[in-house]
Order: sequence, then structure tokens, then C-alpha cells
Amino acid sequence: MARRREFGLEAKGLSKLRRDLRAIDKDLGKALTDHLRGIAREVRDDARAKLHERSANPQNRIEKTIKHSVTAKGASIYSDHPGSPVQEFGGTISPRGTPIEIKGKSYMRDAVTDHTRHVEEEVARTLDVIADTHGFRP
Repeated sequence: MARRREFGLEAKGLSKLRRDLRAIDKDLGKALTDHLRGIAREVRDDARAKLHERSANPQNRIEKTIKHSVTAKGASIYSDHPGSPVQEFGGTISPRGTPIEIKGKSYMRDAVTDHTRHVEEEVARTLDVIADTHGFRP
């Protein structure tokens, strides 16, 4: 099995926050996770689009292998396709003994970087909505 390389955002204290939200109401922790999952999908879709526009091969199979993940610590995107690291970072491949130099496309790193501020704002907004909805504000 190919090793996967993940790019994502780790939010310090997120697992503790989810635990505390679940202690108040089990649906609150789920609401935060669901919202993060939606944001991770957006980042994944952006990474796929970036790879598509930067690739010489419009039928690039790696696009379909870019997935998203949400854990207790944060959200990430990844691909377990064996060619993904070369497409991301660049390198030389040798199909049938012929070396081919591939320039890195930074599609996953750029997608995460481009969305970092948006993710932070969305998490803050979600927490504000949870606080307002459940009367946590004075």
C-alpha cells in the first residue's frame, strides 16, 4: 500500500472543544465536525481543480484520488496514489527506463494555504452560531 501524504490544519484544543460541546449536547460536537467536513470538501475540490489546471494531462487520474479527512485534531486532504508525491513536489520517474523530469505542482499545499484563513473564520463563525443558538452568551 502506498504511503499517503496529508496536508491540513491542526487546531490546538479542537478535540477538547468537541468533547466539551458533546458534554453539553451530543449534537453540538457533531455539528462542528459536519461543518469541518464541508470545509475539507471545499479544500479537496480546490486541490483537484489546481492539479487539473496545472497538469499537462487533463485526464490525470490522481485528481480522483484526492480525499479529505476530519479527525479530532483537525481536517486534512490527502492522496494515496503512488504518483501523487511526484506531482506535488516534483521529481524524476522512469517508465520503461526512460527518465522523465516532472516539475512539482504544489496543488495540495496551495489549496490548504489558500483556504487557511477561510477555515479559521468558518470555525469561529460556527462557534459563534453555536453560542448564540444555545444561549452561551450573556
